[in-house]
Amino acid sequence: AMRLRLLSLIFLAVFAASSLSMSLPSGSAGGALKVSNEPPPHGAAQEPQSRDLQQQKVANGAAHETPAAAAGKAQKSKIVGVRDRQGSSLSPMPRSNNTPTVAISEPINKNASHSRARRALCPDYTRLSLLGTSPVTIGSNIGLPTYDKYMACGWDISSPAGSQIYIRFLTFLTEVCCDFLYVHNGDINAPLFPGSRTSGTVIPGPYLTTSNIMRVDFQTDKNVQLSGFTAEVSYRYICKSGSSVTQVTQAPSVIASGSPSATTYPANAACRYVLTAPIGYRAKITVQTFSTVAGSDTLRVTSGTSGNLYGVFSGAPSIAPIVSDGRQLVLDFVTDSSGSAAGFVLVFSHTTEPASAYSPCNTPPPSIAYGTGSHCAGTLSSRSCTPTCDQGYTPISSFRCFAGVWTSTGVQCGPAPCSSAPYVPYSDTSSCVGLSSGSLCYPTCDAGYTRSGSLTCTRGSWTGSAR
Repeated sequence: AMRLRLLSLIFLAVFAASSLSMSLPSGSAGGALKVSNEPPPHGAAQEPQSRDLQQQKVANGAAHETPAAAAGKAQKSKIVGVRDRQGSSLSPMPRSNNTPTVAISEPINKNASHSRARRALCPDYTRLSLLGTSPVTIGSNIGLPTYDKYMACGWDISSPAGSQIYIRFLTFLTEVCCDFLYVHNGDINAPLFPGSRTSGTVIPGPYLTTSNIMRVDFQTDKNVQLSGFTAEVSYRYICKSGSSVTQVTQAPSVIASGSPSATTYPANAACRYVLTAPIGYRAKITVQTFSTVAGSDTLRVTSGTSGNLYGVFSGAPSIAPIVSDGRQLVLDFVTDSSGSAAGFVLVFSHTTEPASAYSPCNTPPPSIAYGTGSHCAGTLSSRSCTPTCDQGYTPISSFRCFAGVWTSTGVQCGPAPCSSAPYVPYSDTSSCVGLSSGSLCYPTCDAGYTRSGSLTCTRGSWTGSAR
């Protein structure tokens, strides 16, 4: 009996020890397991413990789920998994006629230690390349009512060289204390835009980068999940104060006189855009809006291939699309400090359409002596215009317009010739017809008569005395 009682006590001790070891998490060594409720700082990885703890909670709770709850969770996991494998919650953007792609989303996986399940409602560090004219929408939880807990999302956004990125927030609602948005004027190491470390209800921005790179981050904790944010991201080539030359090859692209959020363009600017199409294509611009100070601020459009002028625009004209005679168009936007207006927005594209007709000569030709060409304003390209000369003078040559420029030189009004024969009795003066101004006329006398004196052609009229 004593031996049986001793064996029973040993068995109970062994059973109690094994039960205690099974109830403790792995690696706890019998101590308390400490879990932080705070999200990681901006740009930092979460502690490795958090993922293990989450997996343990899921495993412990699975045994107590009802069949309906398990089916619902499986369906949700299926939907989230598709979005997560895509690496982006962005919807595909429409293609334009000559645009290969509007945006390219590529997962960076910069922070692999973060739990992918915790970032299922937004892309995990997505690289976004802007390529078209249509804005791209990004957001914390596109297609879902709220964002998730413990999110750490990031977007590295770039656009073609020489352009600038513009972000405009459409909606914004996050937990004030703990769920933050960060927008960098450049990559993740660049400074934040003023006021862009933000949370709460006030819509931030808009923001315009000084380069072609932008970084956006969004991080949350576990406490409250709200509707988050959505934003439109786009790019454009913008005129800045001072002199600048910008090469543009990506098409379609937006060319503008100023920022999308600005109401005016910069003063004292001289901005040149060189638009180049691929081999086999022509450069084309389509003006969407145009308003400048008439006579002071002008946009000059020329062919980069031939140098011919397509037009000089100022004020609020209606401008038809312009197609170059080669691969290049050159735009020169020049302003002074006398005033400002809304400016212009146009789209550069590639095309195989026929070249546009060159600009007419909308201004009169240079002034000349003894005549005028004021009536020649508006002469079409490749056409000529004859000057109007003063009395006694005649045009020696004509003005010629080509692509908006008067190209002829040496145009003048000269003294008129004498187009008719003078009258001298008893003589024949037909040989004097057409003599130039300053020439002498000697009549041929009839039989029995002799000549006395001579006549001079003076600017189309005969002067002097002859008999």
